[in-house]
Amino acid sequence: MWTLLVLVAQVICVTSVAHADDTSSMSALLERLHALEGRERAHETELAFQRKRLVELESAQAQSKALSTLLDPAAIKKRLIYEDETVAFHATLDGTLEHGHVSQQILFNSVSLNIGGGYDANSGSFTAPMGGLYIFSTSVMSLQGKGAEMHAIIMKNGVEVAAAYANGMGGNMEQGSVTATVRLAKGDMVHVAVGRHDDTGVWGDKLTSFTGCLILPM
Repeated sequence: MWTLLVLVAQVICVTSVAHADDTSSMSALLERLHALEGRERAHETELAFQRKRLVELESAQAQSKALSTLLDPAAIKKRLIYEDETVAFHATLDGTLEHGHVSQQILFNSVSLNIGGGYDANSGSFTAPMGGLYIFSTSVMSLQGKGAEMHAIIMKNGVEVAAAYANGMGGNMEQGSVTATVRLAKGDMVHVAVGRHDDTGVWGDKLTSFTGCLILPM
């Protein structure tokens, strides 16, 4: 009897120890799990911070590159047109051109603007004082009646660039215009000539004009 009690007591003791060991092991596992979760949250926080820092660095790098481009002397030169690089003119026809023939140069004799001195009112030609991208426009007012069909051609170094058309043969005066962007080298010449038809003409009174401007030195 005494031996049986001793055995039962030993079993109860072993069971209690095993239970205590299991509880201790579970507690240890939970602590490790919480520690791992804490480290994971810390890593996520650090990762988010580093990502934000990377975005900031990339933005700063892009701004630095843009600033370097803006401050580059060559880029500044391209963006700015200095006073001595400004070219522009505007001239009109005061009188009336009659009985014009093909290839006849139109003389726009009244000059209201000639910055850079490129336009010559005596010849009606513009000579580029510097190379660059230019824009030219001509506008013509036709006569009326028979022979009042008019083509005005913008010519570059004798080659046709663009044409304006006006037809007054129906009895009413008509105005036509054209604009062209042209790249010129220094010394290139641009003028407006009669085209397509002989014995034609245009009305003056500042309704027929020729204008040009340097857009970008090159």
